[in-house]
Amino acid sequence: MNGMKQVMILESVRTCIDDQGYIYPLNCDGTPDFMITYHLDDVDKDFWDTISDEDSVLVYQVLEGKLNE
Repeated sequence: MNGMKQVMILESVRTCIDDQGYIYPLNCDGTPDFMITYHLDDVDKDFWDTISDEDSVLVYQVLEGKLNE
């Protein structure tokens, strides 16, 4: 896919996540900002307080995929 990272959008927290558990904020146009990166292990309590149930399911799917490699 042209070297582009594949990510899942987490609308409730205005971020996206890749298959390695790295989180990227979304730009105003909804595209990932790959210049700002942090790992799921480093998110703060506010992230978990804000994330929707649907988006948290996506995060757990990423984690399960990562753990099953």
